[in-house]
Amino acid sequence: MMFKDGGPAFPTRGKYLEEHPEEGWMPLGLPGMTLRDYFAAQASSGAADVLCDQITPCEPMETYDPVQHLAEAKRHAIQHAMMAYVYADAMLKARTEQG
Repeated sequence: MMFKDGGPAFPTRGKYLEEHPEEGWMPLGLPGMTLRDYFAAQASSGAADVLCDQITPCEPMETYDPVQHLAEAKRHAIQHAMMAYVYADAMLKARTEQG
């Protein structure tokens, strides 16, 4: 599934732009972060604190498994990142619908 990314989050003006048929004027070379990426980053601000609260070991140290703990932390982080892009896509959709 292809998503519209909203174009560059911080567009520039001047001789460093070129025209694209679908996106309009875009910076030459690497345009940097897309608006979709920016929205996802904003949606996930404070995620590290929430993730740490969710995955803090609650078991006695004798039975604590650091490998399992790391696997759980990675799983939570991936889920959170995926949700951040769900929010970003919703923000882009709302932005185009309000016109």
